[in-house]
Amino acid sequence: MSLNEFLNDKKYTAAFFLLALCFFLLDWYLFAAVGEKEEHIRRLETETALLENRAKLPKRSSQMPFLETLLEDTTADTVFSAFMESGCAVEEIKEEENEKFHVFHVKGEGSFSQITAAFGIIKSKERWSAAELCALKREGNLLAYEVEVRAVRNRGTYEKEKYSPDRAYGDGKEPGGQNTRRRI
Repeated sequence: MSLNEFLNDKKYTAAFFLLALCFFLLDWYLFAAVGEKEEHIRRLETETALLENRAKLPKRSSQMPFLETLLEDTTADTVFSAFMESGCAVEEIKEEENEKFHVFHVKGEGSFSQITAAFGIIKSKERWSAAELCALKREGNLLAYEVEVRAVRNRGTYEKEKYSPDRAYGDGKEPGGQNTRRRI
């Protein structure tokens, strides 16, 4: 059987048509797969270019210093420096702690404007702090003052808090075994 007779034979026409259709579908599938891979490569190149451009940008400062100053604890030194910055003389600072606050008792001398300036400095610089004037007496040409500064305690991180003796367990009982749930 020659090639010409084979190609013109009617019983192979359907097989040729199916074979041509298979080749056409295979070609279409390969074309679609190549196009999809090229699109994926373009997206990766764009992403790489964006990352390289981002790496070339100047580094921005972190927000952590702001958060650290926002959440830092108030100490006797910071209270002392606030009064000294306003020009007041500080004679004595006592520090007490209770569950929620650091309490600083400050005694000293200064003019009225210096004392009020110290209140302004504490209000503006020491976050989460409140100053209360307890006593004010005239001594010569100066005023003797007693001020109580309350500052919220920094609870710290979970690690500090986790091991504190006043922390209750999840079942409502204190670590010492006392029941902390109130019944009404």
